[in-house]
Amino acid sequence: MEILTEEKITDLGKDGTYIAVRFTKESQDKLQALAKSLEVDNIVAKDKYHVTVVFSRKPFTNFTISGKLKKPWLVHPTELEIFPTQSGSRALVLRLDAPKLVQRHEYFKKEHGATYDYDEYKTHVTLSYDVGPDWEIPEDFKADRMFKTLSIDEEYYEPLNNDWASKSTESDEDKE
Repeated sequence: MEILTEEKITDLGKDGTYIAVRFTKESQDKLQALAKSLEVDNIVAKDKYHVTVVFSRKPFTNFTISGKLKKPWLVHPTELEIFPTQSGSRALVLRLDAPKLVQRHEYFKKEHGATYDYDEYKTHVTLSYDVGPDWEIPEDFKADRMFKTLSIDEEYYEPLNNDWASKSTESDEDKE
């Protein structure tokens, strides 16, 4: 793993620990183009595309994140899926084949006691937090129709924020 700036985290989030990865600008553009081509509502803002590695309501400290990567981690799209959210909406996600992210998730669970709210860790990037009640995944959708890989260039940490989704969709200015 080639890393530019590894960072040791020693502060404690009061509500928990959140670790995620960010996509390169080129991959953000690819994801935005995909979301727009699917004609979904409530598209995630381009700079907010991410993959959650840890969403632990149990805070923990003294761990190291990778920070900025010298060589991007590659992930591969596999399928679209609609996830029911805790607020009752239907989030559209692009599932990813991302063994490195699964390894990171498992590492934080095993070594730091990270918790997870779901039975299974499903590596994905959210394209829309609410596609509405009637939107359906196109039958002819092929996960790699627009791109075969996406690149990740940073792993980051922040204290867990339970209101994270409210600041993640495009504003009217972003849509132009």
